[in-house]
Amino acid sequence: MGTFENQRSRAYVGVDGAIASAAFDFILDRLSFVPGTTTVAFGARAGNMWAIYQGSDKVTRDFVGVTAPVFGADGRPVYGAQTDKLWAVYSGSGDKLSPDFDELGARMQTLRRQAPCLQGASEQIVVHLGRPQEGIAVFRWLQDPVFVPGRERVIYSAPASGGTVLMSGNEKLSQAFLAIGQIRVSSDGRYVAYDAEAGAGSARRRHFIMVNGRRQPPTLTGRSTFGSRMAGSSSLLPMTTPSGRSYTRGSAYKG
Repeated sequence: MGTFENQRSRAYVGVDGAIASAAFDFILDRLSFVPGTTTVAFGARAGNMWAIYQGSDKVTRDFVGVTAPVFGADGRPVYGAQTDKLWAVYSGSGDKLSPDFDELGARMQTLRRQAPCLQGASEQIVVHLGRPQEGIAVFRWLQDPVFVPGRERVIYSAPASGGTVLMSGNEKLSQAFLAIGQIRVSSDGRYVAYDAEAGAGSARRRHFIMVNGRRQPPTLTGRSTFGSRMAGSSSLLPMTTPSGRSYTRGSAYKG
């Protein structure tokens, strides 16, 4: 599966070497299969307008810009889209799921959660990275958010005085570091690990892994990246703030 162009600079989606879409002026790189099918979903531009397509079928209305789609609990595409100068998260053909933003990150994820009051029902939560409209913004930038399973909380890193801190909702979870790299959350939501950098001057900078606010030995002098495996372990501490308080606050926009 991929994108390619012909001699007339028209873009197509290809699956196993065969053309699997109509021709477009531009196709976003990130492609995905429609769940349960071999049809490819993607964002593309035809003329001056953008939309979400599934194969050769246009499945949304026209927008000024779009992000690559992901799929929600109901099987419909979820995507970021721009109307006029503002961005928002949309579902299906154009159902708005979020407030307006000045900017919206290209990466987002949808999660399925069982509604406690309706047996068998599902409620969709969309986690995305956005810059609110002027007067609402809190941070200059944010790292892509990580959702904490089962707790309706989002972990992310953000700028602070003296460096970068780990955040959950509006709560600061760590001291300030020079940089925070990858963030990982265990499958049960109890443990948060991240790659951090600290130290004054390039010669004294150190990389290390933090788990729930505690440094995990050894300290490294080179680049370190937390692996994808995060099984629960009795050697890890319960999730707490640096001051030792447990925390439950967080935020995710509910579609």
